[in-house]
Amino acid sequence: MSRTYEYKDAKNLIKYFKEKLKTASLNADKVVTYSEAIKDNINSLISTKKLNNLVSKDMQGEKVDLYDNDIQNFIKNIYFYKAFKKYTCEYKSIYNRVINQSEILIKNLSYGRNAFLYFFLSNKNKNEANDAYKNLNDYKNSDLFLNLISTNDSLNKITSTNYEIITNNYKSNLHEYYNDVKTCSSSIFNSIDTISSFNSIKESYNISSNYIDEIYTKKNELINHIRENFKNYQGYILLQKLSEIPTDELNKSKSGIRIKTLKDAGFNNYRFLYVATVSQISSVHGISYNMATDIKTKVEIYAYQLLKSIKIKLSIDDKNKYSNKLVSSIYQYLIFKNFLSNINDFNKEIGNNIKNNIEILKRFENVLSWLFFTENEKDEILKAYKYLKENIDIYKNKVHEIHSSFKNLKIDSALSWDYFQEHSIDFNNVLEELFPDLFDNSSLTNGLPEKLAREIENQEFFPEGLKCTLRNYQILGVKYILHQERVLLGDEMGLGKTVEAIATMVSLTNTGATHFLVISPASVLENWFREIIRHSKLKATKIYGSHKKEAIEAWKKTGGVAVTNYESTGYFDFNDDFTFSLLVVDEAHYIKNIDANRSQNTRNISKHASRLLFMTGTAIENNVSEMISLISVLRNDIAKEVTPLAYFSTSNQFREKIAPVYLRRKRDDVLTELPDKIEKQEICTLNDEEEKIYEKSLFFDNHQQVRRLSFNIDNLDNSSKTIRI
Repeated sequence: MSRTYEYKDAKNLIKYFKEKLKTASLNADKVVTYSEAIKDNINSLISTKKLNNLVSKDMQGEKVDLYDNDIQNFIKNIYFYKAFKKYTCEYKSIYNRVINQSEILIKNLSYGRNAFLYFFLSNKNKNEANDAYKNLNDYKNSDLFLNLISTNDSLNKITSTNYEIITNNYKSNLHEYYNDVKTCSSSIFNSIDTISSFNSIKESYNISSNYIDEIYTKKNELINHIRENFKNYQGYILLQKLSEIPTDELNKSKSGIRIKTLKDAGFNNYRFLYVATVSQISSVHGISYNMATDIKTKVEIYAYQLLKSIKIKLSIDDKNKYSNKLVSSIYQYLIFKNFLSNINDFNKEIGNNIKNNIEILKRFENVLSWLFFTENEKDEILKAYKYLKENIDIYKNKVHEIHSSFKNLKIDSALSWDYFQEHSIDFNNVLEELFPDLFDNSSLTNGLPEKLAREIENQEFFPEGLKCTLRNYQILGVKYILHQERVLLGDEMGLGKTVEAIATMVSLTNTGATHFLVISPASVLENWFREIIRHSKLKATKIYGSHKKEAIEAWKKTGGVAVTNYESTGYFDFNDDFTFSLLVVDEAHYIKNIDANRSQNTRNISKHASRLLFMTGTAIENNVSEMISLISVLRNDIAKEVTPLAYFSTSNQFREKIAPVYLRRKRDDVLTELPDKIEKQEICTLNDEEEKIYEKSLFFDNHQQVRRLSFNIDNLDNSSKTIRI
């Protein structure tokens, strides 16, 4: 077969392909080349301490010189590494496909690249050489090969990129550059120096942080101790209640259990059956193993249901080893919580700032990372460093002082019941906090729609300045008032509506409010004044008597809580632009009659209040027209909406409509800590004086006098009943 190409053209074609493939091969491995170069750069920067010097200069206000030869080479190599890495995956794929398709053609053509070699080729090889030349020429112009050439040219141009362009790219992608450095040099990255002064600060913080963690670990231990004692006390009460259930109850369902046999064996009540094993019960003559299993199952199911109904009610009159341990563990927890408040106060003062600045300082991993921070980030780190340098020793010393106090904290458990008498609310709040499932708190929101109830629970409450502890239902009441802003609080008498109102004013004060007004019946005005002073740090002003006008003007100027009675409301005359934060109207049913002067006066005053709180302990829902009259002042839109439903006031629809404006809780619903009523007979021996009155009363058939005889003697100090009381 005749040759279809010139030898010279064959040589040039082979040379062209080999050159292009050699360049492609080199470019395909450039990622590794630049990765190694970056490692060499880092080692050089570390060995010369140049990175440390750069950080030190920046700390002194000097800027990093990006035109330093070592820095310049380092940044260049990262730029090239990033660029080649971007192409590597696709580029290698193209290169491998070109190699696979061109190598055999180059080999076949090389056999016939000159006359000498061509002379000795077989006809088959000559044909292959001719085909190879044609195919290589065609392949030279293929999309795949042209793509390889184009990418080669692009990569070659990258290595000649102007340094100004590289530095601008570096400054715009600092974090990206840093991540690439970490990726390609992770093996040596952890050995890079850090700044000793930074490390010293971090170490001091870590030691102090461990001390704080140790204290909070103690808190968790105390909580677990309470949980354990609570369950033991529950178990004790459960066994007591089970002992009151006779074994005869097993046969209520006519199950054929041999009750007499069980009782003869000593299993007289559910308690004995509950603590016994199936084997012990089946050991009784006449009780099979299957029957024993059935008995045990029935008793355990009953006990489980009974356990869910048990309410733990701590009482000074019900001391036993289980309640003693529970009260003691809660007492220890409460004392410890008081101790923790010192840490919380300290954290507000300095601890949180220390922690936040430590987090900023932690961004500085090592001296190399300094090259990849923005100027703002560097300033932020240096600012954090300066703050920590000035305050870390103060923080460390205070934490050590608190930790030392914690180590030396002695809690005398013998005082636990005495402390309980003074702080019973705190004890029961702890139980509700730790065992919410065992306390029916659904009544605290009294059927509020779920969405509204959730919003109220999430409402912020700021009690700083309140000098008493609120029960959980009272906290929820305060949040309801704060969240809804214009409400009628109808909690049953004795649940602490006054304290809830005071707590609301305290919280509003902590968010910038200044003026509050309380309107109450004259009979409780003094009580309001005393309660405000007793339970808060709020300033209270009485507005009644002959100096009402002067007192009103003084309150308008100085703020605080003005307390007045309904009879004095006519003296309040505000300018149109005068507003105050909260109007509290106690015994709000006093203004149910819209035509009464006090009703009109109160309504006029309410127009100047940002928030309204009406309070009444009366079950006002029993008189729907009066309720709607009051609601119309608070939320006229709701009043209009529920007026057509007045005849269905007990319906769920009516209650849901008024829920945003009316909240009422009853004593039985919320005061879970109150013990059940216990009646106990006490025998008193009559003294001589009482015996004479007794005989005289019987002689004259005066039975009323007989019942009152211990309180009808001349001196009550000699009464047997008063002495016993």
